[in-house]
Amino acid sequence: MAECHAEFADDEETRKDLWDLFASTPEPLGFDPKILGGEDHRDPKITVLRLTPWRLSTGGEAWRAA
Repeated sequence: MAECHAEFADDEETRKDLWDLFASTPEPLGFDPKILGGEDHRDPKITVLRLTPWRLSTGGEAWRAA
């Protein structure tokens, strides 16, 4: 489980970096980002969220941000 702070990351550089990362990473982690409904990273139908975890748990062990 991850407890995170979420914020929109809507700047051009972040959107392009994330689009390129998904497009260039081999399956099963990577995929063609066009399946999300947009033609490219500028498409307003695509929303990018930056998740910054403050607590991660695997059931028994937990990590917390300092």
